[in-house]
Amino acid sequence: MLKWFLRILYFIVIAVLSLQVYGYAYFQQLEAYYKDNLEPYLNDEVTYMEGMNTLLGLSYFSEEADLFDYTQNEGDITYRFSIRTVGAVTEDIGVDGYAMMISDLAIIHEGEFLERPIIKINVKMSDATFLVDGDYTDLKTLIYDIENPFSFQNVPVFFMFDYDGYNLISESSEYALIERIEIFYGWVEGDVYEFSPVPIFLATINPSNEAALYKTSSFEIPTSYRLMDQFENNTPSELEISALNLNTTRGDINEYSYILTRTIVIFLTAVFVVTYFLFFHGSVMRYYRKKKGEKEPVKDLTSSIFKD
Repeated sequence: MLKWFLRILYFIVIAVLSLQVYGYAYFQQLEAYYKDNLEPYLNDEVTYMEGMNTLLGLSYFSEEADLFDYTQNEGDITYRFSIRTVGAVTEDIGVDGYAMMISDLAIIHEGEFLERPIIKINVKMSDATFLVDGDYTDLKTLIYDIENPFSFQNVPVFFMFDYDGYNLISESSEYALIERIEIFYGWVEGDVYEFSPVPIFLATINPSNEAALYKTSSFEIPTSYRLMDQFENNTPSELEISALNLNTTRGDINEYSYILTRTIVIFLTAVFVVTYFLFFHGSVMRYYRKKKGEKEPVKDLTSSIFKD
């Protein structure tokens, strides 16, 4: 009984590990695609967003920063902050949204050029709509560090969608408004991030007397990003793509499927070897010892013992 329990436990562990290995391998595939097709284009918003189309499965994005566009191109801190329309389809439902991206960032900090500027974006909503660690909150923070491994939380783009966990007010059909957007730059001090005390960008829905390198009040995202209702089957036609200046380009992530295949093959090989030695090696060795014993001739001991 104990043997069967251990065998069942072993196969459950293998099943769980298989899921984890598959997830790890798939993420490695995404990371390789990101490093080759997105990271070199951090200052080319259109090419970068084409890569996001691929990684996130977006349906389209606006080639122009149609919702908001600000460029700070003088002084020790320069950057571009743009907001553009995006759209996606999930569970056959068209979802409208927008992407807030910071690019062209160059910073002189304490007289020296920052080779590794850290970006922190805080977004505060009028209602608790962000789903973070299983709880709804009105504040969400994105920190981007180019030296860290790729993850969907480590990109210079803050996505918002008319969807649960983003700006849809829970158990209603209403959408929360952005009350405040703050962007800070930072640097690495030892093993921790340090951030500028004053934001380099501040947008508020109400007037504010706070200090910022650039600030704007009466900030509101135009509702023009809500395009899905115009499209048949949630898919814009060629004419609509052209008229609305949308980009539907997607790369081929299958070119990196060898990473997934290689990892799975290595894992399955290891499982085969471990399983063999745990459950079959003893039986196989006994079988061959038995076969070997049957083939060996029996020695005539009497002739040698009683030989004159």
